[in-house]
Amino acid sequence: MNVIGKILAFLNLVFSCLVGALVIMVYMTRTQYAAVLDKERQLRQIDMANTKALQTEVNDLKADKSASGATKDSDLKKVQDDLARQVQANADLTKNLKEEQNKYTKAEAIVTSTKVEVERRQNEVEKLTSTLKEQFAKNIELTRDKNELRDKAVSAEILSRSMKDQNNRLEGQLRDLSKELIKIKANQGATTTLAKDAPNPPKEDIEGLVRASDPTGLVQITLGSDAGLVRGHTLEVYRLNPTVPSQSKYLGRIRILDVTATGAVGQPVGRMNAPVQAGDTVASRILGG
Repeated sequence: MNVIGKILAFLNLVFSCLVGALVIMVYMTRTQYAAVLDKERQLRQIDMANTKALQTEVNDLKADKSASGATKDSDLKKVQDDLARQVQANADLTKNLKEEQNKYTKAEAIVTSTKVEVERRQNEVEKLTSTLKEQFAKNIELTRDKNELRDKAVSAEILSRSMKDQNNRLEGQLRDLSKELIKIKANQGATTTLAKDAPNPPKEDIEGLVRASDPTGLVQITLGSDAGLVRGHTLEVYRLNPTVPSQSKYLGRIRILDVTATGAVGQPVGRMNAPVQAGDTVASRILGG
């Protein structure tokens, strides 16, 4: 075999391999194409089934629409009527809201003016309160001065009446002594006792109250031996009236007959200016007079 024959044999072998490869490729291509074609057929069948189902559903929907069209129109009309009513209600609410806003604006203006007026009134009240406090303090001071003057007036009235009563008593005693002297001269010097109503007050200044008195003239008082009181002492009796000082009066003098630690019994000396009552004052002397 020469060289050309070898070349041709080699080329024949190469072409044979190429043909085999092409055959294999065609086979594989045909096999894959058949599988793809089967898959496409299945998908097409599925699409057709879905299309048929959709068509059936569309037909049903058309039937339902034609059947329920009247009902939906009626519902639509109701909805439209409700919407119209709601729009009108909204318009009314908007109008009412504007009116309420106007009322609120007016009320706010009134509140502002009222607040200003209240603040002004508060300032006036504070000023009046300050003035009232000052006036109240002045009234207290005037009341205190008035009470002091009233007490002084009561004391002066009591002292005046006491001095007057004492003067009257001394005049009576002087007349009695004159009569006694006349009797002594008539009896050529015969002795007689001095007036039994001579004052005999305790050494210390003491003051108490009348506890009770009886028709016989005996007087129970709140002073006793604890205050230095003994039998024979005399006490001045007077009645105070702080409200009406002119009605305060000196009643007279009592002499102590019996004494206990916290009380005593006295008897009027001479004629009293008025009956002694519970609550009257007894003292060793009238206001230091």
